Amino acid sequence: MAAIPAVTMDMYLPSMPQIAMDLSTTQALVQGTISATLIGGAVGQLVNGPISDRFGRRLPFFWGVGLHVAMSIACMLAPSVYALLIFRLLQGAGNASASVAAMAVIRDRFSGPAVAAGISRNMMVVSAAPILAPAVGGFIAVHWGWRGVFAVLAVIGLAMIFGVWRFLPETLPRERRIQRGEPLFRSYWALLRDWSFMRLALVPAFAMVVLMAYISSASFTFQEDFGLSEGQFAAVFAVNGVAIIIASQLNSRLVYRAGSPWILLVALIAEVFVAVILLVLALLGLVGMWTFAICTATLLFINSMAMPNGASLALAEQGHRAGSAAALMGAMQAAMGGFLSPLVGIFGGGTIAFAGVALSMLIIALGLFLLGPRPQLRPRFA
Repeated sequence: MAAIPAVTMDMYLPSMPQIAMDLSTTQALVQGTISATLIGGAVGQLVNGPISDRFGRRLPFFWGVGLHVAMSIACMLAPSVYALLIFRLLQGAGNASASVAAMAVIRDRFSGPAVAAGISRNMMVVSAAPILAPAVGGFIAVHWGWRGVFAVLAVIGLAMIFGVWRFLPETLPRERRIQRGEPLFRSYWALLRDWSFMRLALVPAFAMVVLMAYISSASFTFQEDFGLSEGQFAAVFAVNGVAIIIASQLNSRLVYRAGSPWILLVALIAEVFVAVILLVLALLGLVGMWTFAICTATLLFINSMAMPNGASLALAEQGHRAGSAAALMGAMQAAMGGFLSPLVGIFGGGTIAFAGVALSMLIIALGLFLLGPRPQLRPRFA
């Protein structure tokens, strides 16, 4: 469920030049379909959160992914890039219900370390999408064209609807739902005023900026600054994806022994340390391709342990409004990742800019965590 938005985003990336040619449009407008999907996803998360707290997890999921299926078919038949922009916007709004439901179901079913473990495994699946989806999408595009990619996305949506209908029962009992007569979106106002929630929810949001800053700048740094070919860069990018998957799996096991607060604190301190080393080496002109690759892989590895534990701690006291809390966290991560990651390019790009932005975001995240109480901070290895 959590991977549907990522797969939708990444599977058609290899087809973008072909789309521009077939629809007689510009590369910029085709790239705009990515932004349209992100905007639709952010709005969709905010809308689906309270709705899932009112009507349960399954019904909004079915409607949302049903919209994803319909818009996938519409994209497949799109006559122009402007129609494709609208369909992609609605597609993102629809499949956002899947990621909201996935996070909320974990909080409904589990508590304590199991929440962080579940979120880690979610991240592991989502992290595999950027590695596998473009390759699958490229294969489909070669054999059936870019419209075939959207046909496959429609089939994936139908398969997911069947899987949830058959194997995932409703996890939010009626007595825990927002009752009729209560303002549907009032939970957002309560969450925004809840400093204990906002403080912890902002930690994975700033950590997301580090991830998005790397994704948005890595191709320029590795290919233009270090001279890697497209294939070599793809290999480096895939290695980092594997590092994220390994870290997510490791965290899902370690959290039962060490606890989320301890792992989050150690991970943030370690990330700050690595970012400081990278920035100092970059300022001294001592960063080569291998140094940058190792430092960024280490950052992403540790970051993948910080993010799920921050999310788990933020959701810990939000069982009565888990859908709204998960949606607000997701929207915050998307918004901050989208708005702040371009700072790397604004500051000139390259290793110094990336290291400076990453270090700034991590210091803020660490400061937010240290501003409040840290329950069960002592590790539970015994």
